[in-house]
Amino acid sequence: MTSYGKKIFKLLRRPWRVFHLARIRFFHWFGDSTLNDGERFDPIIHRRFGVTETSSLARYRFAQSVIGATGEILDIACGTGYGTLLLADNCQRISGVDTEAAALDFARRHYQRSAKINFYQGTVADNRITADVIVCLETLEHLDEDLETAVNGLLEHCREKLIVSVPYQEEPGHNKHHRKFRLSEADFRFLERSGRLNFYYQSPDGRISPDKYPETETLLLVWERIRPAKEPVTPAPKISVVIPNWNGERFLDTCLASLQSQSYQDFELIIVDNGSQDDSLSIVNHLYPDAQIIRNEDNLGFSRAVNQGWERAAGLYVFLLNNDTELTPDCLEKLNDFLDRQPQAAVAAPKMLYFADRRLINDAGDRLSIYGLASKRGQGEIDRGQYEVIERIFGACAGGAIYRKEVLERLQGFAANFFAYLEDVDLSFRANLIGYQTYFVPAARLYHVDGGTSRQRQNQTYFLMVRNGLYLIFRNYPLALLIPLLPCLLLGQLRNFFSSRRHHYRAELVQAYREFWQALPRLIEERRTIQAARLISAYEIWKLLDKKYPFPIKRHIYGLFFHHR
Repeated sequence: MTSYGKKIFKLLRRPWRVFHLARIRFFHWFGDSTLNDGERFDPIIHRRFGVTETSSLARYRFAQSVIGATGEILDIACGTGYGTLLLADNCQRISGVDTEAAALDFARRHYQRSAKINFYQGTVADNRITADVIVCLETLEHLDEDLETAVNGLLEHCREKLIVSVPYQEEPGHNKHHRKFRLSEADFRFLERSGRLNFYYQSPDGRISPDKYPETETLLLVWERIRPAKEPVTPAPKISVVIPNWNGERFLDTCLASLQSQSYQDFELIIVDNGSQDDSLSIVNHLYPDAQIIRNEDNLGFSRAVNQGWERAAGLYVFLLNNDTELTPDCLEKLNDFLDRQPQAAVAAPKMLYFADRRLINDAGDRLSIYGLASKRGQGEIDRGQYEVIERIFGACAGGAIYRKEVLERLQGFAANFFAYLEDVDLSFRANLIGYQTYFVPAARLYHVDGGTSRQRQNQTYFLMVRNGLYLIFRNYPLALLIPLLPCLLLGQLRNFFSSRRHHYRAELVQAYREFWQALPRLIEERRTIQAARLISAYEIWKLLDKKYPFPIKRHIYGLFFHHR
């Protein structure tokens, strides 16, 4: 199938390239070309020009993770305002300041989407706006005035935190717009006299870490004002473990016992029960009397159950866990350490192995193909160490994944109308569209029965997989991908026809397409909202999609002639 796929793409690629180049030329002549000077990044402008930039987006995501919730934010040198819009999720009021009227006009037209966002013209030197947090990214290197004088001027108007980024040890002549060169940690040590100072480093591909990279591109620093000690308060747990449950009594003993044996114990446990008729809750009360239990009278589905759970969560991180799993003793510790050390990571996925045969991989991260079909990386393969590298992946299986709570809040959780299945892939797609990154952390492991409770209703599982797959494609694929990939997406839907014949699920297939058609008005509105929030280019999404057809083609051919359960 791979060779056929390559032939299809060779046919499609040439006319698409011609169209793409023509589109770029058009916007160079008639678009906002005055704002495309190489010093600014904006997803709307650069989507037109065919330019992609993840480093700028990663710095704003880093700032979001450092700030948390606060009152007022000042975004110095906000440019065209897309970063100001991102930071608005963290505060009650935000001001974006820039020197150029054209950039500010663009910001007001595209990103001033609520009353708490305002844009003003001004400079670092004449700033008079006081804020709890000041964000000053890729700005100080442009100034002619003394670095310490400029930074101290910002501190006069900063109540709590200052976040700064500058090119790291850049040589003169590298950028014609810059006035300061060879900036390093030593240039900012004076900040230690008035507060707590931490340094972070960004690699050329956008990753940010407290450890230096061999080719560090950007230096980031976080300064925090030291306040007098307050009365001690009971701290909230670092992690909230959320387990949705429906008649899972035969799995909960093992799952909860593995939580009790974790080397990292700073977590709370939230059980969301979807109207179980067995003794599930008795087991929870016996093994975890301190667990919070949310009781639903009926089965509301996975999506609504986990939404109820994370909305109740007090932790900084939310670990979603299926009841048919068993964690290795250091699983939570490894995931927590990774998110602590990698602020650009929004979600982390452990390596999932099969419970019955622990040599076999169940999931090394979710992937989504150009055919619109989701699959599990490495599923069924013997674990020989082929997935032992921390790497960025398309998404994480919500049967065992840790999320920053702020990410779930920003995305408004899982799509409730999915009920169950592919809701995690949908959330991963939406996260990618606004620049969040998911990483695979192989050192963290868990064992998964896989389908422990869903096997009771296989026909409903098939219906939900087909219907939700259609929802997923329609809501999330950018138009620039949806149109050229239409032949591939139709081929993916043909797979549903083959599998329905093979397993006698034709009634469920018809029902899935009927419900998709009936839901189109609602899906159109959802698509508009999702695509309006998109911050990265279609090309960046293209790079995340798997190009290989994810299922054996022989199985489909077999389904044409032999039908069985």
